[in-house]
Amino acid sequence: MPRPGQPGRRRFEVPWGPGGGAAPLADALARHLAELGDIANHHGRQVLIISIEAEANAFTQALVDPVKGMLIEAVSNEFLHPDHTLDEEQMLRLDEIGYGRPEDESFPNHYTAFERPVPWNEAAAVLVRPLTEVYGVGPLDTVAVESFPA
Repeated sequence: MPRPGQPGRRRFEVPWGPGGGAAPLADALARHLAELGDIANHHGRQVLIISIEAEANAFTQALVDPVKGMLIEAVSNEFLHPDHTLDEEQMLRLDEIGYGRPEDESFPNHYTAFERPVPWNEAAAVLVRPLTEVYGVGPLDTVAVESFPA
């Protein structure tokens, strides 16, 4: 594991049941995103992926850029397991959270962006909300957070 403030691959897991869930994850994630923003300023772009450790292949991800800010994506039907594709109601929920619909090969997932300076707490909420409100993370699931240089 790299030292704080240094680039490198990091991974942590959050149980979703008692003692875990959206609020603790969003708090931890906001702190981690702020650190990634600082690392990006000194070492270049950083990637963050939040995945539900289940067969659905549900995830949100972000690219932290020292100049542009942050691009956030929520997985679309193109990449979800066929038994777990999103219906129109779920896609409308992503719209309400602030995600745009997939466009083409350049934006195959639902997406949104934050310009610099990035509001880390708000960005963390946008990354976490789809896990419960759209993809249905359950009390027995584990959510993995991984970050690394782009």
